[in-house]
Amino acid sequence: MEFERINPVALVSGATYGAGAAIAHPLAYGADGGLILIDSEAAALDALADKLGDLAPERVSLLGHDGGDDAQWWERVRVFIKDQYGRLDWAVINVCPPPASTDTSDLIDFSRDGGALQSAQRALRTIMPLMRFNSQGGAVTIVAPSVTLKGDLLRVIATAAKEGAEDHIRVNAITLGGAAGTMQSFQDMVRDTGSERAAFEILANLAPPLARFGPVQDIKSLIIPMLTGLNPITGVTLVVDEGYAL
Repeated sequence: MEFERINPVALVSGATYGAGAAIAHPLAYGADGGLILIDSEAAALDALADKLGDLAPERVSLLGHDGGDDAQWWERVRVFIKDQYGRLDWAVINVCPPPASTDTSDLIDFSRDGGALQSAQRALRTIMPLMRFNSQGGAVTIVAPSVTLKGDLLRVIATAAKEGAEDHIRVNAITLGGAAGTMQSFQDMVRDTGSERAAFEILANLAPPLARFGPVQDIKSLIIPMLTGLNPITGVTLVVDEGYAL
């Protein structure tokens, strides 16, 4: 994996689950200037930091806070990054809701999609000013829960990308649609159904035309080129749905 910046500082919000946890590992490899992991679950953050092991840069910061709280984003996250790092180069904002507890439901609560969009806006308002004074600008990728957000998210991303263009700040998004938006991984399906056979039966009956199941891995492979200058796109929202909408 190739990173073109010198000592970049990276941030991952919603870092302990789904795409946030998956991207933390490759970002740790390239974030020589520091890695900031944000999530509301402090214990899960500690566990994630431990899993990074030798990949972790010299400076790893863990911030436990509510991504839906404007004041915490602005007063805590912004001030901390400005005082401790002085800049921010890359940010991955995972606003997908975490998997629901198996004690209550085996489905993600998509009624919170509107809150996810608001969380994305809060994060952008905090992060973009931190990137504004970088000579190389910065890059933000929002990972959102489903195509139900697509129209509103397109407008938010396009507006943010336009505002950031003069300062070389690129803003893009990835949304999970179809089966990718409702299931996290094959291992989760095995846990929820009780056996690999039952999980495979579900997969066999899925509508998507692509014979694969790995939305989180697909997203991880897209995020790095969207963040780095190797693929300088901005204002784009990509839908990962294994061809479900075809």
